[in-house]
Amino acid sequence: MRKLSLTLFSVAVATSAVVACGSDSASTSDAKAIDAKAIDAKVFLDAAGSGSGSGSANYDFTCFGHTAPATAAASITLSGTSDEFKLSALTPLPSVTVETYKAGNATAVNTVTSDATTGAFATGTLDTGALPYSAYLRALKSAFRTTYVYLPNPAIANLSQIPVPLLSNATFMQVEAALQVHQDDANKGVLLLAIADCTLKPIAGATATAHQGSTNIALTDLSMFLPGTFAALNVPDGEVTVGGSYGSMTFPTVTIRAYKAPAASGEGTITSTAVVPGFY
Repeated sequence: MRKLSLTLFSVAVATSAVVACGSDSASTSDAKAIDAKAIDAKVFLDAAGSGSGSGSANYDFTCFGHTAPATAAASITLSGTSDEFKLSALTPLPSVTVETYKAGNATAVNTVTSDATTGAFATGTLDTGALPYSAYLRALKSAFRTTYVYLPNPAIANLSQIPVPLLSNATFMQVEAALQVHQDDANKGVLLLAIADCTLKPIAGATATAHQGSTNIALTDLSMFLPGTFAALNVPDGEVTVGGSYGSMTFPTVTIRAYKAPAASGEGTITSTAVVPGFY
């Protein structure tokens, strides 16, 4: 599997749009869409430092329709960095607890602490049973929102450069106060989503969907800040099926979860992932 830095960094950049805006708009469910027009575009321009993807048709769809192989390496590791998002840049955030979960299992299979200086982390050996390994990471640190990162494809080999961006509670509270938006962390979570090609490049003009059972979740298109990115606030706790499409291509869906604040810490959450054309 390829490195995840590009797409999940794009999702991290989209975090700036989410936490720098809010809306009282109603959605099909209780989730809140965001008024993207009300967001200062300079936040993204300063944060991203690039308009990558905008106006470009150079996308790779060679993995479209591909499914995961039947086998995988018997053991794998996942590695990356924990970072703090300060609305202007990602900076290393040291000593973050990073837990690895196998999809469908509520018990962590591995727990490590990121480096005290660089924020770098690497899981221990994860036993795949020689089968593709669907996993997600949970990152925790006092005074920061708990971050969940779902892999867009099952891992079949070592995966590196996974960015795990965390947002401080203080920053999120300042934004809520300034915009008079209330995120109901006791019962709901925040979703961030990128629709990307087979090289994990976010796709300008892509569409995204999200639903919980038969209930649609309203997604805000953040393409004015970063092509192919979407967000939703106040998503009820529970599984969410997200999907994407581009032109005549409909991409495989990914099942993630919106999380209410964990009872033990009370920290609010952010869940991020990417939807891609197929297994790459």
